[in-house]
Amino acid sequence: MQSVEDVVILVLAGSLVMLVVVLFVFFFIIKYYKKQKEFEIEKTAILKQVEIEKLQSTIEIKEDTFKHISSEIHDNVTQHLKVLGILVGSLPDTIENKSIISRGLEKAIDDLRDLSGRLDHKRLINIGIIEAIQIELALLEKSKKYTTELIIDTNIVSIADDKLIIVFRMIQESINNILKHAKANHVYVNITESADEDFILIGDNGQGFQVDKAKGTGLGLANIYTRIKLIGGEATIKSEIGKGTTTLIKIPKK
Repeated sequence: MQSVEDVVILVLAGSLVMLVVVLFVFFFIIKYYKKQKEFEIEKTAILKQVEIEKLQSTIEIKEDTFKHISSEIHDNVTQHLKVLGILVGSLPDTIENKSIISRGLEKAIDDLRDLSGRLDHKRLINIGIIEAIQIELALLEKSKKYTTELIIDTNIVSIADDKLIIVFRMIQESINNILKHAKANHVYVNITESADEDFILIGDNGQGFQVDKAKGTGLGLANIYTRIKLIGGEATIKSEIGKGTTTLIKIPKK
């Protein structure tokens, strides 16, 4: 017969073996979940990178299209209008409404030249974000339907060239939304900064809308959210019925 001491040793040995097995299984499970988590993080990062590259490709295609249209307007359309203006100028002064036609052609040429400049990203880089916004607001003022205001609460606005065109297109999209939907008569842009970010706020005094119900309604909000992802920034759109709308664009400095 086994002594009590042998039984105790056997029980302890069995318990030790069980403990080792349990610990092995425990650590195996921890390692498995750690690897699984690392895999999910890596997978998310890859998918995010693919999405960013896809968005970047889409933006580049659009900018190439803008560049082509800008070139066509500048080189062909305005040239044809100028020739037409010369032909109109050569007509006898007795032609009814000749001066009205001439002024209309001159205005069309000026407007097309402005449009060509607004579509050209190289010109945007040359003049900078402040002057570009001033031009946009001046066009609104020119329509006689809007008053505008540009508030700059910073000494220097320095946005990297690779972010500049994306930011400006978001500003244009916001202003376009105001023109199409807001029923406003005043548009304002406020530029501020912090140590890490630049802030551009576009607002109006229009009718406002319910932001949570506006997705998929053609208000152009998706374009803004899509573009902001490309620069690692943040866009916040706030609106209240009867109290206008604001779009806050946050641009990281690094």
